[in-house]
This record gives sequence, C-alpha cells and structure tokens, in this order.
Amino acid sequence: MSLKIKLKYYIFNKLLSIFRKNNINVSFSQCGEDLLIQYIFRLRGIDKITYIDIGANNPIYLNNTLLFYLKGSKGINIEANPNLINLFLKHRVKDTNLNVGIYSKNEIKKFYIFNDLTLRTFSDEEAKKMENLYNHKIKQVIEIQTYTLNEIINKYNNGQFPDLLSIDIEGMEFEVLKTIDYNVSFPKVICIETAEYSPIGIGRKRNEIINFLKEKGYFLFADTNLNSIFVKNDFFDK
Repeated sequence: MSLKIKLKYYIFNKLLSIFRKNNINVSFSQCGEDLLIQYIFRLRGIDKITYIDIGANNPIYLNNTLLFYLKGSKGINIEANPNLINLFLKHRVKDTNLNVGIYSKNEIKKFYIFNDLTLRTFSDEEAKKMENLYNHKIKQVIEIQTYTLNEIINKYNNGQFPDLLSIDIEGMEFEVLKTIDYNVSFPKVICIETAEYSPIGIGRKRNEIINFLKEKGYFLFADTNLNSIFVKNDFFDK
C-alpha cells in the first residue's frame, strides 16, 4: 500500500474516532443511503443488524454497511476483485469477507476490471458498453468462481437471510434477485442500484427491478436516483 493511501486511511480513522466520541452521524454511502436505512431499522427499534453486501468494492469509501459495522453490527462482504479484498481483511475484521462472485448458478465466469476500480462486472454486454460507449478501459480480465446467493447464506449465515441486502454488481443485480426464495428467507431491506451506468449519474431507470420487487412484497421506501431502497411490506406491520 502506498504512503498516500496509508495517510488517507490514517486521517480517516482519526476523523472516525472524533465522530464516534461526539455521536455524530455521518454517511459513508454514495448518496446517504446508509442513513436512510438506519432510519428504517430505528423505526422498528433495531440498532444492530446483519447484512450482506454484494459488490462491496471498498470497506470504507462509498460503502453502504460501514456505518452499521462501526455501531457493532456484523455481516458478509462479497467482492470479486482480488485486488480489493485485502482492504476488507484489514479494515472489516469482524465481518466475513469473501473473494468470490455471486451469480444465478455455480460456475467460473469472466470478470472484467476497469481502470476505474469502482467499475467491474461479470456481464460481457455491460463490459462492452462501458468500453465502447463510455471509454472506460478494461484493465484486467480474470476468471472467478461464482456461487449462488443461497449457497453463501447457507454456509456463512446458517441459512438465515441477513436483515439488509446491499447489491451493486453492474448489470447483474436482477439475475441474483431472481434466485431468492421470497417465501422462505429474505431480506427485510434491500438497497440496490436501479439506474444504468452513466458518466453523469442519470442513467435509465431499471423499472424491471422495481416492478419485480413490488411483486415480491416490497415497497419503495426511498430513491436516490442511483439506488433504490425497498422494505418488505410486513416489516412495519409486526
């Protein structure tokens, strides 16, 4: 790790200690999604949650679950990029951190890593679009073992779906959502990217995801344009 990055994390940790001592709420998400999610669970009197973050990318920067981790929650972080997983092993030691891919079936798939490390995908179509339409350069193509979401939850969370599902895997979210058995075990809250990639942040809304989750018993609680936050209908009825 370079001196510049080490200094960045040192300063960040110092600021974190100040925020925690003074009980200051600060968002680590891209558009404040973590504070909205925290509000949802607090409405139900829940301070500590379990979570699974698919496409976690970075343990601190633009992260939807760090806020909960710092307040004592634990969960599962899944990041297919082997260049990023060591950051989780260092900064999220109480979590389960997995360097695997999540897909609709168990297989080995090509994984595209771009010059912008926030961009990576298993989708051949998405990779071509990012390269040809938006001039993002493919830095590396590697083969990664993928597992189904059910396999991961059965192995690492005793078959019980965590309270929160956060998912951002560049065009593959819908495939993963369709593998969940919403009658057996499911997340109470879902934070999912529902806007197609756009360099100016106003990509086409993926209404197929929104409609699917509504059919599965969720309502749209909030939308930050990039991401949508869904809550299971009966979560507030209990």
